[in-house]
Amino acid sequence: MLNALEKAWEWEWALRLIGIVLFIDAAMVVRSQHGLLDWPSGNESILNSLGLLLIAIAGFSVAVAIAMPVLFEMFRRAMWSILAALPSFPSSRERHQQPYQRPLGWAPARKLRDRALRDKDEFLLDLYNKHESGRRERERERERIGDLTASVVLLASIDGWVGYRLEAADSVVSAAVAFMGIWVAPAILLLSTSVFALLKASWFSLSTADVIYYPPLDDELRKVEREERRL
Repeated sequence: MLNALEKAWEWEWALRLIGIVLFIDAAMVVRSQHGLLDWPSGNESILNSLGLLLIAIAGFSVAVAIAMPVLFEMFRRAMWSILAALPSFPSSRERHQQPYQRPLGWAPARKLRDRALRDKDEFLLDLYNKHESGRRERERERERIGDLTASVVLLASIDGWVGYRLEAADSVVSAAVAFMGIWVAPAILLLSTSVFALLKASWFSLSTADVIYYPPLDDELRKVEREERRL
């Protein structure tokens, strides 16, 4: 129990906990018009609701493990296609055709990899592998933040819609909206802005230059680049 409470303080587990609460609440409202907030005063006991809870947890697992990742990936691909069609949006080639934009001492990762393979240099190859592993982990972490945030937003929207459609029942989201009263509009605006900024940074941020700190190679490349500019 203590371990579960400690996990709840971590952002990833906190978002998952919020997601499963919203999913179970929506399922209970649809089935019996009694959400989690009405559970103690409802007609169903914990034992009678055990089957529904297990089905809801299984459904939540399928949704977040299969359905939502596919949906979010399709959405990202569609948005990237739209962005790539914009005249002002730089192409991947244009973003990487600026050699002097990298900081001093930093060399392109692919150049370092090529040097390591050509010279059979274990040190350089290990340096590149560590860099590549860290870069991929950062990308996965960034996408995971976006996926979890989008999942919570989608489940909150479903929970709020269910509570709105079934006026006799109060879902968690509809109860929160009613509780905020006149402050609901500013709160939704603030949350929407925050979610938009987070998803933009997580899903649609332009990739930065893939460089590794290795001054000897950077010096060589800059000499070559300066010679090419003189020609």
